Formats: sequence, C-alpha cells, structure tokens
Amino acid sequence: MLRQTATHDNLASLDVLRGIAILSVLISHFWPGDFPGPLSLRILCGQFGVILFFFLSGFLMDRTYSNEPQVFPFVVRRSFRILPMYWLSILIIFATEPGWALRDVVSNAIFATGPMHVVRMSGVYWTLYIEVLFYATVPLLFFLGRRAILLSSYFVIGLFGALWLFHIRSSVAPHYLAYCYLGLQFGGWQRKAIGRGELFASVFTVALVSSILPILSPFPSIASPFLGAAPVASAILLYSAVRLRFRAKPIELLGDISYSVYLMHAIVSIQVGNRLLSYGYASWIAAVANVGFSLALSVITFVLVERPSIAVGRRIVKRWHGFVAEKQSPTGISRIFPF
Repeated sequence: MLRQTATHDNLASLDVLRGIAILSVLISHFWPGDFPGPLSLRILCGQFGVILFFFLSGFLMDRTYSNEPQVFPFVVRRSFRILPMYWLSILIIFATEPGWALRDVVSNAIFATGPMHVVRMSGVYWTLYIEVLFYATVPLLFFLGRRAILLSSYFVIGLFGALWLFHIRSSVAPHYLAYCYLGLQFGGWQRKAIGRGELFASVFTVALVSSILPILSPFPSIASPFLGAAPVASAILLYSAVRLRFRAKPIELLGDISYSVYLMHAIVSIQVGNRLLSYGYASWIAAVANVGFSLALSVITFVLVERPSIAVGRRIVKRWHGFVAEKQSPTGISRIFPF
C-alpha cells in the first residue's frame, strides 16, 4: 500500500516509478502467448514503461546537472552508471549465443552499430542509444539556458516530423528523445525555472504528436494506437511523485535493480523462456521462469557490478573535487607556481 511521506528530499517515490516502469516492460515482454489480451495493449504497456524511464531520466539529469553544472563529474557519473552493466550484458550474450564476432562486441560496446553496419546484440539496446544521445545534449542545453531546455522537446518533434515529410521513415525511435526532454522540463519546473503553463504545453504537444504517430507509422506492430496515453500517464505519475512523495517498499526495491532487470531480462528470455517453450512447456510456465530468473540474476549483477561501479564513479568525482580544491587553494597555487 502506498503511504505518503513528508521528507522533502526523499526520492523514494521516483524508485516506485522505476519499479512501475520495469514491471510494465516485463508484463509486455513476458505476457504468456496463450493468455488473452489485445496485442496493442501489450505493446502500449511496454512503450509506457520505456517512456516512463525516459521521463525519469530527464528529471534526474536536470537535478544532477543543475546541482553541479560541470561536464567532467557528469560524464564520469553517467559512464560508471550505465557502461559496466551494459558491457557485462554484451559479454554474457557473446558467451551464451553463437554467431557473434569480436567486431559485434566492439561496435556494440562503443555504441557504433550504425556506422559499423552491425546488428545490436540485444533488442533492448536501442533505448540506451537514445539515453546516451540525451546525456550528450544535457550540458549543451544548460549552457544555452532555460529557453533551450524549454524548446528541446519541440525541436525533436519538429526534426522528426521534417524527416518524415521527406519520407525518411526508417525508425520511430528518435522521437523518444522528446520524452527525455519532457522529464528535463519537469526538473526545471520543480526548481521554478519553467512555468506550469509552459510545462503543460510541452506535455500536450508531445502527447498529441504521439497520438498521431501510430496513424502515420509504417510500423504498426511497434506503435500502439494508444501511444499518446503513455506520455500523459508518465507526466501524471511524475507530477504525483514530485508533489506527494509516496512510498511502496517492494516496488522501490524493484526500482533499485530496474536497470539490471532491463538488461538481463532480454538475455533470460532467450536462454530460459525460449528453451522451455521449445521443450513443450506451457507459455505461462516460461513466463514465470523468465521473471524469476531475471530477478535473481539482476540482484546478483546489481550487487556485484552495478552498485560497486556507481560507487567507483562517485569516488573518482570526489577525488577530482579534492584535486580541484587543492589546486585552487593558495598552497596549491604555490606548489604549481613556486615563485
């Protein structure tokens, strides 16, 4: 049961949203094939989970960069947050799935599958490409100022629409950047840099475009006709999490390991779920096994890889701060310029 807390700086409510997001992804990907349920709603469930993740990412990047607007700490923290687990998942896929070459591993590891004309080794990796691209633009947007942050989602929608007008419709993925920027604007609204009306206008515009997109999309199998509902629901949830500060311990714990779950569940689906189905087991048994093994493996990787790598990134930034402070102190300057 959700309970409200008055702790101002408590981000547990955001962990609840992470838990909701990864649950939505798991339901979409592991829904038993024999169970009734419209395909469009299952697709929407997965898209909602991904969009909610992007909203949260944008919101937290605003919080991170506005508190410390320096590129080096930002890059270090983000790199140690996402890369070790990402690289581990690549190595697991390379070790467990035949047919992959060293070229595949390297190009995936450096996010260069497009330029190197190599297939992404997991179907979930496309979201990390969006995430990394978003991270790269955050310092630039803060440098350009409030107006750039406010217009960022409009720019993505406009650019995406222009590409479609010229019949460049190879993917619907780039428009997901707009959800990251909406999260960034939520952060700006919380610190009173963006007005409520401006934020509402951005959400309305992106939701409207998301509603139209399935009608125009040449890929109806990956664009739910109800796609526009996902950013609206994500916006409502994020607004509620910021204002109400609710708690839900089990879902928070799931939110803590959500990144590991997101990467590992795709691997488990192939190594466990697909094998069980090939052996003739019922789809619901495969689904239960997928969820169980995904959670177990994710707890292990979170404890052994994800959490320690985050701590390493923080230590590097702390030492960097100490070095900068020493360099700027009178004694530090005298060491560099002893005359």
